[in-house]
Amino acid sequence: MSFEVGPKTINNVRRHKERASYDYESVHRALDEGLLGHVGFCLEDEDGESTPVVIPMVYGRKDNFLYLHGYVSGRLVKHLAKGKKVSMAVTELNGLVLALSPFHHSVNYRSVVVFGRGELVEEPEERLEALQIITDHMVKGRWDQCRDSTKIELQTTKVIRVEIESASVKESNNKEPNDDPADYKDLALCESTWSGVVSFFTNTIHG
Repeated sequence: MSFEVGPKTINNVRRHKERASYDYESVHRALDEGLLGHVGFCLEDEDGESTPVVIPMVYGRKDNFLYLHGYVSGRLVKHLAKGKKVSMAVTELNGLVLALSPFHHSVNYRSVVVFGRGELVEEPEERLEALQIITDHMVKGRWDQCRDSTKIELQTTKVIRVEIESASVKESNNKEPNDDPADYKDLALCESTWSGVVSFFTNTIHG
């Protein structure tokens, strides 16, 4: 299965379309292998003007749902509990692509962007399961290693469920920079400027 994509859909990748994926498996895998998401939403002030807000958060996934959590009076959970639109981006940075010219510098990465609406989780069993999913996403099996949450901890924590309505994955994995051919003929430039890929190796312990 794939998320619907078209010229006017919000999840449509417009630049370097060959790097994009829209299937459920790619989206879910990128979310499961990521760790930190940046959650975006809009807040309206007293004059009715919207201000974009982006907050970094840990998260968890079950099926096609994302779970977020926060303090009971936090603006994110209070806002999303009203069924407001939300987006989240998770990015895995894998390397720096250093070219002979600043224009051709790039990075190797995999990013996933999802869109949906927030919904407050009120059923106690689902709330507890969601908190376990979020905790175990950070470190697999961690929930069972910790003490039980106290009544106060559970009362002061709200859980938001977001069904993924649309999403896309974009990935770049350059083996070498894509420099202009003319630059390779400039021997002085090639001898004085190092170019290549600086790879990042991450030790993932949550998967």
